[in-house]
Amino acid sequence: MQDQEIYYTLEINASGMKYYAHVNGIRVQEETKGHVLNIDIPINGLVRSGENVIDFELYPWKKTGTLTQRSDAEITLRLKMVNKSSEEKEEFSLGELVYKSPEIGMLGTETTTKSGEFNFPDSLSLPKNSVYKISELDIDKDLEYPGAKRFSLSINMPTPFPEWKFFKSEDITDPRPLTEEQRLQKISTGPYKVLEKIHAGLLKNDVDSILPYFKERNDEMDIAMYLPSGSYEDKLSLSFQESIDDKDIFDELELEYSFPNVTSNKKLVWLGGRPVIYCWDEEETTFTEYETIFRKEGGNWIISR
Repeated sequence: MQDQEIYYTLEINASGMKYYAHVNGIRVQEETKGHVLNIDIPINGLVRSGENVIDFELYPWKKTGTLTQRSDAEITLRLKMVNKSSEEKEEFSLGELVYKSPEIGMLGTETTTKSGEFNFPDSLSLPKNSVYKISELDIDKDLEYPGAKRFSLSINMPTPFPEWKFFKSEDITDPRPLTEEQRLQKISTGPYKVLEKIHAGLLKNDVDSILPYFKERNDEMDIAMYLPSGSYEDKLSLSFQESIDDKDIFDELELEYSFPNVTSNKKLVWLGGRPVIYCWDEEETTFTEYETIFRKEGGNWIISR
């Protein structure tokens, strides 16, 4: 598999559902109004060799108290791989997780991929006996929100990537049982200090001093997207410099608004309701945001995804 460009995507098809969708504990999509969505999300930087979990958390509608409002409501997550080295860029579905309105299927999950061991397509040129394994469907009702449920499926498979560092990072404190003041002190302060240094560099037009903070993130994304080393760093440097040259206005940082958002696997955190590094054009009509998501290792806060 190492000599083939294998891309992984999460296909989401949903209508009439309120949900959060995750890959290996990292949120990749959310919907709170039940809008129709049909999308393919690239997830190379989130998958690993071994167990990969796709899941959605479903939340009930206030009017009905149920997970669906109408008989055609449904959601499907489909983990797919694409061999871009092949002439036809072959696409292959590894497994899908489905919930449909109980008016269609009593359990709401009748088309979810059944558990078992499966073969990869012959065109992938994998070693003989290469297989992937699908777990039993897991339904977790122990969520904080009344009536909410988490449906998850585990897919154990080889990938061409090294182990991304965030998988083995220290667990980050769960902010939910903490007061707002404790959240800021125990979780936000460390990442915030890094963001202060990045923000100061931007205000001084010193992009070179900022780039080392993004080194791990850039290096891993180069590998995940099969790009030459330095590609993501060049893209980020150019974007920062364009914002500076265009005289974009970088918002001031304020710790009191930097409440931490921690992923469900407790490995990553970002601050605030939107990216903290954020700038407007001079007319304040358009904006550019620089997502900064951190992991923790040895007490240090490192920009990861």
